[in-house]
Amino acid sequence: MNTNLTQDDDSIEFQKAVTSPYKCPQHLLIINDSLFLSSLREYEEPEETFLIVSEIQQDIQIVISSKFVKRIRYTISNPYNTDLILSSLRRAQQFNDDNLSQVHQYVIQNKTTIQIYTSYANQCNYLQERVQTESRILSNEIKLRSYLYSILEGLKYIHQNSCVHMCIILQNIECHKEEYRQLKISRFETLSEIKTKINPDLRKYLMKTLPHIPPELGDLNYLVQPSFDIFCLGVVIFQMCTCQLPEDNSRTNRLILKKFVSKELANMILLMLDAQADNRPTATTLIDNSWFNI
Repeated sequence: MNTNLTQDDDSIEFQKAVTSPYKCPQHLLIINDSLFLSSLREYEEPEETFLIVSEIQQDIQIVISSKFVKRIRYTISNPYNTDLILSSLRRAQQFNDDNLSQVHQYVIQNKTTIQIYTSYANQCNYLQERVQTESRILSNEIKLRSYLYSILEGLKYIHQNSCVHMCIILQNIECHKEEYRQLKISRFETLSEIKTKINPDLRKYLMKTLPHIPPELGDLNYLVQPSFDIFCLGVVIFQMCTCQLPEDNSRTNRLILKKFVSKELANMILLMLDAQADNRPTATTLIDNSWFNI
């Protein structure tokens, strides 16, 4: 499954306001015409206007909001399981949390392509570029507390809604910077319901995608649990602090972390990376960890 990520400016979805739903053969109506947008704004108030489409069964209802909004668009080519991905996206569309990227809409172009539109992030690839491309560690634990807290709050929300993200990796944590950087969990096409047996197609995809595999993924009958996300987040934090992946040996990981982070943070990361899923702390427990109060 290949992914192409772009940030839209002029090519953001705009639609003309109408008073009632009408039939449309497409899943969504999207107009990417800059000239049309310019002409439309002449008839609107000085404040820029954003029009969003919502799908109601086979009808299209177009509603208007009072603000111009940028979005990120990414394309999934050759999806591992289209029906499963669409089910995950429908569930993610119901999420409403500041620590999660919002799934606005998706377009099924054909059997091999899905386009997904999510909330805008002006530094969406910040973590991936810093850690994997530039090999720059994050040594400031004040910043690390802020970043980790946001991610944990996002996971807490997902888990409280009986779901598991299943693919917490650097690429799926976006950054938006205004006065300060805020991290948000994104990419919900792998979203799964807690205590359901892992889908074989999803399992194969995760085996190829995750940089360090949680031990429980080796079980063909694995029942999805929040501890899966905790392990994956432990890998992400390990990468952020060391610019390398953890080893399978806890003692080795402790020796590596000792060179880069405080003892308190190292202990927390090692708890997240525990090979026994039942021993890993929950997102709520981690949020209450004393390291956040140092």
